Amino acid sequence: MYETDISRIVTHLSEYFMFYKTGSPVPLHDALALIDQSVMTLSAFRGIGVEKMIRGPEWHCLDMGCRLERAARLATLLHHTLVHGTS
Repeated sequence: MYETDISRIVTHLSEYFMFYKTGSPVPLHDALALIDQSVMTLSAFRGIGVEKMIRGPEWHCLDMGCRLERAARLATLLHHTLVHGTS
């Protein structure tokens, strides 16, 4: 079942991008829809990986890395919002 889920996710991603592989510019609303669909699909991919992983030291390391990445992105967002936004 795990392999079929991954295959389905990869197929969805390739279908999203093949639709727009025309060489011409993509309208903004279509680009935003593509990004939204891609984020949802990649979130599903991450969810499957986390769901299937045994909660051992490897999982804790992965979880800690995700939390550090999230904290770094939040700190960057706050820095750009509060420091650069006031000047």
